[in-house]
Amino acid sequence: MAGDRPATDPAADHPDDGVAGGPASDVAGAPASDLAGAPASDLADGPGSDLVGAPASDLAGGPGSDLAGGPGSDLAGGPASDLAGGPANVMVDVAVARDLAVVLHDLAWLLPRTIGLTAARQDPLPASELEVMRLLARRPGLSVNDVARELSMQPSNASTAIRSLVARGTLQRRRDSTDGRIVHLEPTPAAYVARDRRERVWGEALSDVLASLALSDRQRLVEAVPVLRLLAARLAGEAAP
Repeated sequence: MAGDRPATDPAADHPDDGVAGGPASDVAGAPASDLAGAPASDLADGPGSDLVGAPASDLAGGPGSDLAGGPGSDLAGGPASDLAGGPANVMVDVAVARDLAVVLHDLAWLLPRTIGLTAARQDPLPASELEVMRLLARRPGLSVNDVARELSMQPSNASTAIRSLVARGTLQRRRDSTDGRIVHLEPTPAAYVARDRRERVWGEALSDVLASLALSDRQRLVEAVPVLRLLAARLAGEAAP
């Protein structure tokens, strides 16, 4: 959903946009994804949108293995450990972590420009508005100041993006039940419908690419979905899904 960034709004936050507050959370935590996500999902998943959700495994091997390699191991290598830690003082293989980080960054750059391109053209959003929707779909209930802080935006720019999203019908304001000065921001039902539609388009496009891979490679990718989701949760500071 590419688009031009909205012009900076030199004015202060819109009066209805609320003040700092809202539920404590982090950049990626809490339910939902972005306009492309859903409750308890992230950019690549959402209810019913993962590739299959087979037994936890990794890109490197079969059931019971992980992204780093052999059966019962994890990114750090040790037996019976996982992304959450496992046995105390397990050392992480920095070379393996580096390779994984590079691949994930490459995918994050490529996916919107390949399988996400059609959906983005059908429902374009400026980059700043897309970032706001991604954050609020994962973490509904933040205030304008929360959004500005989490996305490192000027409050006036965050207010401009939020007003535009409200006008589009993809974002709604809800006043705090105990403090009317605080306004919480949440995606609308229409936003989740648009997200589901976009994810279906992603799935159709990715299935064509997967079909070009060997069956064994496709199976490894499918088996990696749960551990990749767990990795996303760790990066977001969330509890395990």
